[in-house]
Amino acid sequence: MKTRTDPGKNGFLITALIMMLISMCIEGAWIWVFYFSNLNTAEKKSDFFLSLFPDFLQKVSSLTITEFLLAALAFIFSALSIKKVRRSFRWMAIICMVICLALAGLSIFRLA
Repeated sequence: MKTRTDPGKNGFLITALIMMLISMCIEGAWIWVFYFSNLNTAEKKSDFFLSLFPDFLQKVSSLTITEFLLAALAFIFSALSIKKVRRSFRWMAIICMVICLALAGLSIFRLA
């Protein structure tokens, strides 16, 4: 008899939550630097924001694409996990999907 509390069934949801948190940290850093920092010009703010990340993410476009991909993959993993997890974790998956849609939307509009 299979139990619904099998820890292997929560793998997609845990992966989705980790990806969502990384995407939220990138978005949070963007908001913090551009709205709450004491830097005067947008160029200084952009340089400071990009200095927070490794060399391969030193362009705003590559960082935005990375954030979008993380949010999209988190949405997909969360959607895949809805049928497999317990009812209490389904709400977490649904909330994760909503937040990921918002993050993906914000990153798409930043690219434009």
